[in-house]
This record gives sequence, structure tokens and C-alpha cells, in this order.
Amino acid sequence: MSSESTLAPIRQNYQIEYPETQEKIESLRREVKEAIPDPDAAVQTPSGYENVKTMLQLCTNRRTAIERRRVDLKADALKFGKEVDSLAKKLREGFESIEAPLRTAKQKIDDARKKAEEDRLKAEKEKAEAEEKARRDAEEARQRAEREAEQKRIDEEKAELRRKQEEFERQQREAREKAEAEQRERDRLDKECRDKEEAERKAEQARIDAEKKKLDDERAALKAEQDRLAAEQAKAEADRKAKEKAEQDAKDRAEFERQAKERAEREAKEKAEREAKEKADREKREKEEAERRAAEEKAEQERQAEARPDVKKIHDFAIGLANWIDDNRPKLKTDQAGKFFDETLNPVVDVIAVLSAYTTPRKAKQK
Repeated sequence: MSSESTLAPIRQNYQIEYPETQEKIESLRREVKEAIPDPDAAVQTPSGYENVKTMLQLCTNRRTAIERRRVDLKADALKFGKEVDSLAKKLREGFESIEAPLRTAKQKIDDARKKAEEDRLKAEKEKAEAEEKARRDAEEARQRAEREAEQKRIDEEKAELRRKQEEFERQQREAREKAEAEQRERDRLDKECRDKEEAERKAEQARIDAEKKKLDDERAALKAEQDRLAAEQAKAEADRKAKEKAEQDAKDRAEFERQAKERAEREAKEKAEREAKEKADREKREKEEAERRAAEEKAEQERQAEARPDVKKIHDFAIGLANWIDDNRPKLKTDQAGKFFDETLNPVVDVIAVLSAYTTPRKAKQK
């Protein structure tokens, strides 16, 4: 035993021995006091914080050494347990009195850092939420402006229809004097026109109402819906123009159909020739690709066969290393030592697992 060990005389000439003494504790107290006169001030700087942390770890290590010695003494002589615990408690309290101000000062900084991090995360979250709300508000404002513009366009079209209707009625009144028969025919045509225009207006209004409801329900599909509406509006405009120039279209249709037929025959011929060429090119590429894959597969099989002895050597080495560790594992008495040994050995066990799982890697395919 060390000459500096504490000797506590016990009945029947037994002794309780610890690696620390009150003199050593007081010496450590003076050392800590000289190195860190004011723990609260010291932890305010990075170097001071690390110094406090180091001293705290030193005290903790030496104090826990007393606990380990206490356990050893009780395991060897349980009947002296009360004396061992008493002296250990006294020595432990000496260390704890040194640790208390150090631990308190360190905890203040740790708590302050934790709160600062929580405040930073909270501020970032609030900022992100505010940005998201601003984005949603801007999107809603944009959609509202688009709906208002669409409604304005519809109102303008309705006004234009009313103006045309009034003009048409005026012309009808002026022409009524020509003949009653013509008047009845014009009335019939006028009614049919109004009915058709009214039906078209109602259908258009119903479609617009449905589209507005769909825009509200499906904002994510707004752009696609707007494209569809634009296409429908373009079609409606094209139909209106087509009606106005129907007579001219009838004259041009024959020529258009003749040209379309010639163009279709020409495109069909070109398509057949193109497809035939593409088929020949594709079959040639597929043949070349099949030949290349066969050559690569053969080369890969030859490389795998060549590498198999190396794979076996690596596996045999991993098995031998595992067996050597099992055969030479030290018999440790304490759980703490066993746990330390196992944790230290974990990287070696991982290496053995990687070596055991090794297979010949396939060669990367070239594109």
C-alpha cells in the first residue's frame, strides 16, 4: 500500500485503506482555489469554462475512485462495511464541497447556452411562420385580383351583347315595314338568336360560376384551371368568328381539304420511311448492346473467379481475428472494466463484421 494512504484503525487490527487523505483533499482545495478564485467569473470566458470543467472532472474522478475502493473493501470484508462507508462519506463530502461551487458556476453557463439556443430556434420558427403567412396573403391577393379581372371581362362581354341586341332590334323595327311575312321570319330568327344567345350566356355564366367555386376549392390547381379557361375562351371566340365567316369558310374548305389530304399522304409516307429507318437503327443498336453486355458479363465472371481466393483470405483472416479475441479475452472482475473493454473493442468487432461481409464488388458499368 502507498505510504500516503489513509489508515483508519478498526477493531481486531483491521485497517481501511483509501487512496485519498484529508491532507490530499485540502491540498486539492487550495490548488483549485488558486487556479479558480471565482468560479462564476471564470466560466464567463471559454478558457475559464474549460478550466472549471477540467478541475471538476479531476475532482469527480478522484471522488469516484473512493467509491470504487469502498465497493472493493466491502466485497472483501462486508463486516467492516459500516466503517468503510463512514470514512468514504467523510472523504466524499470533502470533494463535494469543492465541486459544489464549480458545478453551480458551470450549470449557469450551460443553462444560459441552452436558453440562447432555444430562443434562437423560436425566433427562426416565428420568422418562418411570418414569411409563410406573407406568402399565403400575397397568393390570395393575386388570386382575388385575377377573379375580379375575370368578372370585369364577363361584365364587358355582357354589355357588348346588350349593345348588339339593341342594334339588332333597331334594325328589325326599321325593316318591319317591308313585309309582314319577312317580319314574321325575322321575328322567328330574332327569337332563335335571342334564345341561343341567352342559352350561351347562361351556360357561360354557369361555367364561370363553377370555375370560380373550383378555384376556391382547388387553389393548388389554379394555373392549370386558368389555362383551361383560356382555352375555352379562345375556342368560344374562334366559334364566334367562325360563324361570322361561315360563307367564306365554305369556299375555302374544298381547297383546304385537298391540301390536307395531300399533306396527310405525304406525312404518312414520310412517317413510314422514318419508322422503317428507326426500326433498322434500333435493331442494330439492340444487337450491338446485346453483344457488348455479353462481353462485359463474360469479363465480369472472369474477374469474379480471379478475385474469389482474395475473398476467402479476407474471410479467413476475420474468423482468425475473432477467434484470437475470444481465446485471449481477459477475465475481468468488475462490470465497469468489462463494459470499458467491450466498448473499446466495438470498433474491432465492426471491422471483423465488415471483413466477414466482404464480397467481390462488381465492376461499375460504363455508360
